[in-house]
Amino acid sequence: MISDEKLFDVAVDYYIKKKTQKEIALEYQVSHVQISKYLKLAEQRGIISISINPPHVTKEDLQWYQIMFKELFGLENLVLSPGTDNTEKSHALLVNFAAKYILETYENNVLNIGLGLGRTMHDLCTFHNEKALKTKWTYYPVCTTIHNKSSQYFDYEQLLHMISKNWGGEYSSKFNNMLYFSDSMDANFKQQICNYLGKLDILITGIGSAFTLHPATREMFFSKEEQRDVLTANLVGDMINFFFDIDGNIYIPHNIKNQLTLDQFRATPLRIAVASGFHKVESIIGALRANLVHTLITDTQTAKHVIDYLK
Repeated sequence: MISDEKLFDVAVDYYIKKKTQKEIALEYQVSHVQISKYLKLAEQRGIISISINPPHVTKEDLQWYQIMFKELFGLENLVLSPGTDNTEKSHALLVNFAAKYILETYENNVLNIGLGLGRTMHDLCTFHNEKALKTKWTYYPVCTTIHNKSSQYFDYEQLLHMISKNWGGEYSSKFNNMLYFSDSMDANFKQQICNYLGKLDILITGIGSAFTLHPATREMFFSKEEQRDVLTANLVGDMINFFFDIDGNIYIPHNIKNQLTLDQFRATPLRIAVASGFHKVESIIGALRANLVHTLITDTQTAKHVIDYLK
């Protein structure tokens, strides 16, 4: 049986001294196939520990993009994650990066946090916080509650349960009940909803794609006349049901109620948007031009696509 000491020496020769397996095999008078087996055995015994580090964003690249987005859109804060050419992988990387950034940047102070809906928000809420839980954070849904249990991306009950479990903190059952039964409530309760949403410290949301790409998820907000107008209005995206074109002109459907108002949206001190992918380029541009975003978390590929689009 080969000793740990010999496996250690082989590992040092290969990983530290950068010798080839053939060179090491000649030294030990064995075949290079045997050296390969030694390296695998060393890993099994814990002598070798292999870590895979994702690509990182250089300080120079980050600073350049921050300057460009500041000049083009007046964006206060741009946060970049590494990206890949694979849309699904980029999305997964971005969601994990964004969740870590938010959890590490904002301390466990008393904070009222508004949450949007959609796939990005759902995936953010599934991220498990491995550090100290945010026990003092309270979460609030900020746009019209959609009773759509068939879609995990538009089920606020599930979203609130997941984020309070995975990030720490709690959500207000009283507030949720007021939203659910708002149609039957008097003006006093509706004013309470408005008061809650006017006291947010942070708003976290994705940026929706063009209405025409996913009309079924939003068509309940538009009358039949509006739907016809929307299809010709060239709307490129939305943030919590505030729709906009690529120039930043905002369109608010008449059927939206009991949600954050546009004034409250813009008055929220920290408005964090998480979005990536080539299909979101126009959506991101429109949201930034509409002055809806304080902090944009995206990846390097998407940031480059935005700059290239405007050239």
